[in-house]
Amino acid sequence: MTAIPALRVIACTAFLSADLTSEPRAQERAPATGSVDSGRPQEVVVTANRRPENLQSVPITVDVISGHSATAFGITDMQSLANAVPGLTFDRTLGTAVPFLRGVGSPVGQVSAEPSVATYVDDVYTPAAGASLANFNSVSSLEVVKGPQGTLFGRNAVGGVIQVRTRNPTMTPELEINAGYANYNSPAASLYVSAGLGASFAANLALYGADQGEGWGHNVTTGAPAFKNNRYYGGRVKFMWTPNDALSFLLAGDYDNTKSSEGFYRPAYGTVGAGLYPAPSGFYDLVDWTNPYWIVKQSGVSLKVTGDMGWARLVSTSAYRYTTQQLLFDQAAGPIPIVRASTNGPDHTFTQEFQLLSAENSPLTWIAGLFFMRDSSGYDPGDLRGLAVAPLAFAKTYTTQTTKSYASFADVTWAFVPSTRLTAGLRYTRDERSISAAYALGLAGGATLTETTANSPQSATTSKPTGRISLSHDFAPSFMGYIAFNRGFKSGTFNAFVQPGARIGAPVQPETLDAYSIGEKAEFFNHRLRVNSEAFWYDYKNIQVTELVPGGTALRNAAKATIKGVDLEASIAPTEHLQITAGLEVLDGHYDDFPNGLFWIYAPNPALGISNVNPPVAPNLARYKTIDTPPFTSTIKVNYLHSISAGVLDFSVAYNHGGNYFFDADNGKGQLTPALDKQKTMNIVNASIDWTSPSGRYSGSLWGKNITGARYISYGLEQALITHFSPAPPATYGITLGVHFK
Repeated sequence: MTAIPALRVIACTAFLSADLTSEPRAQERAPATGSVDSGRPQEVVVTANRRPENLQSVPITVDVISGHSATAFGITDMQSLANAVPGLTFDRTLGTAVPFLRGVGSPVGQVSAEPSVATYVDDVYTPAAGASLANFNSVSSLEVVKGPQGTLFGRNAVGGVIQVRTRNPTMTPELEINAGYANYNSPAASLYVSAGLGASFAANLALYGADQGEGWGHNVTTGAPAFKNNRYYGGRVKFMWTPNDALSFLLAGDYDNTKSSEGFYRPAYGTVGAGLYPAPSGFYDLVDWTNPYWIVKQSGVSLKVTGDMGWARLVSTSAYRYTTQQLLFDQAAGPIPIVRASTNGPDHTFTQEFQLLSAENSPLTWIAGLFFMRDSSGYDPGDLRGLAVAPLAFAKTYTTQTTKSYASFADVTWAFVPSTRLTAGLRYTRDERSISAAYALGLAGGATLTETTANSPQSATTSKPTGRISLSHDFAPSFMGYIAFNRGFKSGTFNAFVQPGARIGAPVQPETLDAYSIGEKAEFFNHRLRVNSEAFWYDYKNIQVTELVPGGTALRNAAKATIKGVDLEASIAPTEHLQITAGLEVLDGHYDDFPNGLFWIYAPNPALGISNVNPPVAPNLARYKTIDTPPFTSTIKVNYLHSISAGVLDFSVAYNHGGNYFFDADNGKGQLTPALDKQKTMNIVNASIDWTSPSGRYSGSLWGKNITGARYISYGLEQALITHFSPAPPATYGITLGVHFK
């Protein structure tokens, strides 16, 4: 995460409103006018059912943030999104993304490990965990769909779905230029241009970049700045052709290059690592012999074709994505190179989806579709050096895991009486995975021994039916209640990191989540107050968990867990200029059964070069709290528009309370204090004051993120060499200026 947001998009829609239409059509935007829709929350349109619908009519919990609101509240990437959505956590580790939603996620920091919370950008699935580390740009809206989505999305969406929608071209010429500067010597700039190029053809281009010139702290071993190399740049281009009202084509391409050291770790306070070196005193300091970093480069192209046949609408989405994750670090995170790892993890993905959707006037609302994905990813190579592989000069591993996924799905909503609707859906998924592995050893005298792993290749096939059923009823014109059942599924997978000379391990078993929920969506006082809530109960089985091994990670299954909670969101517009939105989530998650659970005991041993050991008999971690499950999170967002003679002032403040959860399944019981691998209670405040000129042509913004300087962490973990954590960004603040021609 960089210290400066990708710059302010000049006010588009009022707070929390967005055009989320799934079909490619121009999305008109206008400068802020100083009104929040006559003193009532605007209608929110969501695509949780793969079609535009009013949020209040959908029996699913969805958090929606418009592009304007994302900029106003400092939501510029997935981590800052987590600070705005109750129940969502977003860890960063070793150049990969680790999202958890309502305590459901996969803490796997390795290539080829698909997250349990699926991410879609403009309806394109992004399986590479590192791809979610890209920065938001030219955003139209952000949508977080909570709970398993095993019917209409399906692709390992056990915890939920994050949908990012970027702006489509407009026929009206438009140009935005923005530039800003933030603390830590962090300049940033962005450009957006859109125009019609003919009677039925339009295109847009979004470019952005930022660089952090100073570090948050220092490396006490090398004397260099720590957490300095945060920079990103990239762009997105779209071409839209609408030859007639019934047919449209949307071609998009994007590129992002992000470099950072966030997610790399330092020893936890009060501990020593392998070699008995002490932890540095500064929260943002490192003690590593090198300056670790990761680089994620990604690019992609997609084509969406939409055809309206009258009785139904056909949508075809074809996409290819390439992501490569490169990193350099030492797993011991100390002044001695013990496990020096450098990796390159390429990921090639092709997806094709066909959707056939019912017409708007159809007596039944239905959708049917087919989905195909081919993904090839792995380590090319994973390079290990240092004392751990001595007397070898190096030990390299090469792996390639190939996935072919086939799915078909159908979903229908039937209003069998005018105020009551029954929704039922079914999906069948078949995943075919294969993995091949080889290794190379650096021998004495400069010779290299290259071998194919003994049991390479290996393959496995998993398949599963998933689905949903819900019953919703309108008890009043503005009050809807519902009950629902959803099943999510995450396919089994191999450990992509195969130790040099070791055999390919058996794949972990697929995990399933059965979710039972009851909720309501209501509006009161002439639609000035909106209150949505849901109570849920999860039965979570064969949970895929991870443990660190030298140079990489290994996967295994926990048996089962139960997670239950309540989700509440309220939005009120007391006046036409003021909007207040508050949300909270209460969670309780425990493992019901976790035999042979990983349990680390803090026991420094310089002779063995370790700081933690496992007991001879691994315990059953039943009744231990599930990881990344914050017991209570809450958010409050306040947006106030004030007209002055020189234009419009937009005041925004966002407060997030969360934390108090563990990163390890043993809940730190074997450590000196549970706080060593625990995210403590945290309170994050973001704020901005934005100005827009009367014409809407000029804008300025003073903004701050984490303005109280709260110290929290982006990742923590126990392993044999070290108990560690990685700090999240400190207080950042800056100024942004923009000009908008339309």
